[in-house]
Amino acid sequence: MKKRIALIVALGMLACGMTACGGTTESTVEPATEATTEATEETTEIVYIEDESVIGTYVCDRAKLDITSNDAKTFFITVVWGASASETAEWDAVGHLDQDHVMHYEACRKQHVVYAENGEATSTEVIYSDGDGTFVFTDKGVEWHDNKEDAGKDMLFTLAPEEETTEETTEETTEESTEETTEAAEDTTAAEEETNEPLVGIFEGTYVESAGKGVVEIINNMNDTYTVHIRWSESAAACSEWEFSGEFSGRQVLEYTNGTKTRTVYGEDGNATVDEDGNQTPYTVYTDGTGYVKVTDQGLYWNDEKEHIADDVLFVKQ
Repeated sequence: MKKRIALIVALGMLACGMTACGGTTESTVEPATEATTEATEETTEIVYIEDESVIGTYVCDRAKLDITSNDAKTFFITVVWGASASETAEWDAVGHLDQDHVMHYEACRKQHVVYAENGEATSTEVIYSDGDGTFVFTDKGVEWHDNKEDAGKDMLFTLAPEEETTEETTEETTEESTEETTEAAEDTTAAEEETNEPLVGIFEGTYVESAGKGVVEIINNMNDTYTVHIRWSESAAACSEWEFSGEFSGRQVLEYTNGTKTRTVYGEDGNATVDEDGNQTPYTVYTDGTGYVKVTDQGLYWNDEKEHIADDVLFVKQ
C-alpha cells in the first residue's frame, strides 16, 4: 500500500513539472526568438551618411591616403605607396561612409606605376580592378582593411600636418601672390587675345564620375595633342577601356576618330580570363571609335558616338 501511494505522488509531481515546462516554452521562447531576429536585422543594416570631416590627406610611413568629395556623400579614395623613388603601388576607388564612421569601397583598382626623373609616368600596369574593403575612422587615425590582399595590415594613417606660417608671412605672401597673379592674368589674357590658342596643360588630369564606374585620364603630349584613356567598370569582374588622341579645339573640345576599345574579364584570382562568350581577355573590340570629350567649368563630358556609353554623365576633375 505504501508503495502504491508513493508511486501515485511521484506521477502527480511529474505531471505538474511537465505542465510547468510547457507553459514556460509557450510564453517566453518564441517571443525571445522573434525579438533577437529583429535586433539582428536592425544591427546589420548599413546607413550611409554625409560627413565632410573625413575629407583630407593622411599619411603612414611611405604611404599616403587622399580622400576627396564633391558632396560629402560619395568619396574618391586614392592610396599611393612608394616602393622606391621611381616606383609606386597605387589604389583608387569610390567609397561611402556609414553611421559608424566606416568607409566601404568596392571595384578598387590597383596599379603599378613607374615614373621618370621629371615626374612623368613612363609605364602603368593594372594589377586588378575588383578590390574591396573598408577604412575605419577612429580617434587615433584611419585603419585600412583591404579584403583583396590585406595591403593595409597594421597600418594607421594619421592626418597630414598643415604647414605653419606666421600672420606677417601670410599677409606678405598673399599680397605678393595677388600682385603676381594679377600681372600673370593680364599677360595671359593679352596672349590669348593675340593668338587664341589653347592653354597648355589645363585639360590634363584625372576625371571621375560620381558612381565611380568611369575614370577619364587626359595626358598632355606637349605637342598640342592629348592622349585620353577611359576606364569603365561593367561589374566587379569586368571592365572596358578606351584610348584615343587629338587636339582640343575652341579651348575645350577634343574630337577623335581613332578610338580603340578593349575589354577585360577578371577571374577570382584577379588575373584576366575568358569572357561569357569564351573569348580570351583582354581583347580588342574595335579601333574605329568616334566622338569627343568636352571640358567645362563643372567637369568633363564624354560623347561616345559608337556606343553612347556615358551620355550626359559628368566626370569631375580630381
